[in-house]
Amino acid sequence: MKTRAIAKAVWDGPFYIGPLSQPVSLGDVVLKLLETVWRTAVGVVALVVTSTIGIALWVMVVEPWVYPPAKDKVTIEVSYDDGSASMPPAINLGPGTDPGAAFRCTEDYPLKIRLSNLSGSPIGNISFSIGARRDGFTRNLIQRGNWLQTDRVLPPNTWWMNCWPVGFSERIEEPISLRFSGAVSAASYVEPEQ
Repeated sequence: MKTRAIAKAVWDGPFYIGPLSQPVSLGDVVLKLLETVWRTAVGVVALVVTSTIGIALWVMVVEPWVYPPAKDKVTIEVSYDDGSASMPPAINLGPGTDPGAAFRCTEDYPLKIRLSNLSGSPIGNISFSIGARRDGFTRNLIQRGNWLQTDRVLPPNTWWMNCWPVGFSERIEEPISLRFSGAVSAASYVEPEQ
């Protein structure tokens, strides 16, 4: 009830005189005009505030839920494979086996990076970062592992794998023992290739 009284007081404003009665004086006309201007201003402010709240809700809540950003639909997996470890034979892998398991990297390009598009639309212009840490430590041992980028277009529900060079900030005896990780920082939906 108190909210309604406050809203009525704001709507009426300082110039409220109620219905005009005969005879009408010049002062009554001026007050009625000021009352109309006040109510117009209150209406415009209310419209702007309501529109701003609506736009903010759309941009911050509804749109990311209904139309998730492309970067949220791309996953990244990073592993170390300098090609020195022996591979199990790739004979009769059978259905459901990951064909990327037989993909090998080299000593010069030992990081195996797999990007997967989990959306129903093509995604490209993917920016990502990679890291390598010892168990129990937080320091990233990869030099220049941030702001990596590929312009590869990933069709819907597919993945792409490639080998990348890596530089460590210190001498690492067994890189395979590190925990490798990756994070996608940006991506964009692109037009399907014709």
